[in-house]
This record gives sequence, C-alpha cells and structure tokens, in this order.
Amino acid sequence: MKTYEQFVGEIIAAAQAAELHIYQNKNRLETRSLDREFSFFCTPRAHQQPYQTSAYMYFEWSSVLTAESLREREETSLHPVLGVMRNADDGAVNEEPCTQLHIQYEFEVAENFQTKTDEINQQLLTIFRKSMGHTNVPVIKWELIIQASGENHISKISAQQHWSIPLLSDSGVGPIMAEVNDVLIAISELPFIKKDAQ
Repeated sequence: MKTYEQFVGEIIAAAQAAELHIYQNKNRLETRSLDREFSFFCTPRAHQQPYQTSAYMYFEWSSVLTAESLREREETSLHPVLGVMRNADDGAVNEEPCTQLHIQYEFEVAENFQTKTDEINQQLLTIFRKSMGHTNVPVIKWELIIQASGENHISKISAQQHWSIPLLSDSGVGPIMAEVNDVLIAISELPFIKKDAQ
C-alpha cells in the first residue's frame, strides 16, 4: 500500500506530466486525530497570471490509512513471505483501501454574462461532455445575488468532481490530470470567461 508521501509524490508527478502548473500546495495535519490533507491549485502551464481558470484539488488521508500503510511496509520488509500471504488474504476478504480525490474547477465570469446563467450552464455541460469519456461529470455549483428587481447575478460559480483512488493498485491519476488540463484549456476559451482587461 502506498504511504501518504508516496501518493503526494504521485499526484504532483502526474500533474506536472500533464503540463499543469501547481501553486499554493499545502500539507495539513489535524493534531488530535492525526488525519492529514494535501491540497493545491493548478492551471495549464501555458496560462499567465492572473489565472482566470484554475482547479483546486485535495485528498484526505486518515490516521487509519497511515497506520495501515506503515504496518504493511514494515511487515513486507521484515517478513516478505508474511507480507505476500497477508495481502492475498486481504484481497479475498476486504475491499482495496482508497481515498477520495476532490476536484473543483474555478473561474471568473465576465460582467456582461453575469445574468446569463442558462447560457453558461449549457456551455459548461457541452465542454464536460466533449472532454470526458465517462459519466463522472462535474456538478455545477452556483452562488447568486438576487436583486430587488428579481434579476439574478452570479457571485460565484464552480464545478465539482470526485474520484475514488485505489491505494494498492495503479491509481489512475495520470489520465485524471490530463483531463483536468484539457478541461481548463477548453473553459478558458469560452466567451463568458473574464479576460485580463476586464
């Protein structure tokens, strides 16, 4: 089983291989439960600051996962045969341990589009369907300001997606990061995205 540090390294390497620029990466440790969390923002490497489109990603790593990963590593190093036998038994009885990778696409909307919620929604769904060959399509989240006149203005919009990542076998994070890069590039080209001059 991967350790926390190994999985963090795997995530970073996959993001860099997918031409994503990582920034504001953080490791958090909850001092009472010893649960951990790794988070970062990323954007296509070709994009320049200020970033108008980005993805915020994080995963949580419980103290149980830490204990299990360290115990397996110790067993395998001290008693290789015991480690193999134990893994075989676990595979027959228990499900593979995993963690949830959370992805949140974030972007700024140009002022002249801030009342056109239906148009934005349709354009985003079109991008997701074209870029993703699966059914795990992000859920679009809206925060609206409703004027006294009844008119809606967007105060914030994001699209959220979650992946269950296995920790024994191939995690599959490489294709996920490549997809994030493609989606961010496609979103940045949509007409409602705020441009630098606005």
